[in-house]
Amino acid sequence: MQLNPQHNMPFLVDGDFSMNECRAIATYLVRRYGGGEGDDHPLYPSDARLRARVDQRLSFDGSEFYKAFMDVTVREREREREGGGCVVQHDIKKKNTSFQ
Repeated sequence: MQLNPQHNMPFLVDGDFSMNECRAIATYLVRRYGGGEGDDHPLYPSDARLRARVDQRLSFDGSEFYKAFMDVTVREREREREGGGCVVQHDIKKKNTSFQ
């Protein structure tokens, strides 16, 4: 409980250092073991444009994915309250038939 008071995953323990949150963990690991600032590393290159692309990908879950996930989750709950069927299943069927 003291190491991970939020009880969430992923969680990292590196010696006497511990932290949670996947993007922060990934960035920490690359900076700690992949070279320092200005050092080149395939996972976190020193070139500003390449590093920006890595940072962009690390932020994907917090922007695009999370928003889409929440949109579906909220619609699903609203539909269930109204006594309707599964929104996700309905949307999949609708999208599948649109390609036929």
